Amino acid sequence: MGKYRFIAIDVDGTLLDDNDKFDVNRLNKDIELLQRQNYHFIIASGNSYDALSTIFQPCPLVTELVAENGGRLIINGKSVYGKTHSIATLQQLYAFIKHTFPSPDILSLSGKTQTILAEQYRDVPVPFYPHHTYFSDLQKIIEPIYNLKCQIKLERN
Repeated sequence: MGKYRFIAIDVDGTLLDDNDKFDVNRLNKDIELLQRQNYHFIIASGNSYDALSTIFQPCPLVTELVAENGGRLIINGKSVYGKTHSIATLQQLYAFIKHTFPSPDILSLSGKTQTILAEQYRDVPVPFYPHHTYFSDLQKIIEPIYNLKCQIKLERN
């Protein structure tokens, strides 16, 4: 079996700065250098494929993605692995979140073709989710769901 060489990097809080920006030219040059040295460059994130494909659109060498906290692997724009959640599991998670964190900053589902946000976030800007819709009832979602993302900003004392 051959030896695999790769570099995997997270997005939020690692590659992106506090303004959700990164140096596109530098990343493209760095990936090119890594590829010349036979390394695979992998983006690994809890973000949806929808968000990652938007963020890395100006980086054509970003072709290997681990999205939705490992729920989906995409290589060259094709899903090579995906593990979805049942509606029953999503309902349990959603009930727990609503009870424990009644007002998260955002709550979204990573679907096969789009990001699905809870209805109460309709007025929240979502620039990294170009394909999105909203839900008020999980039972009405027919799209396969790879991840439930709940973002909560905790204040430090």
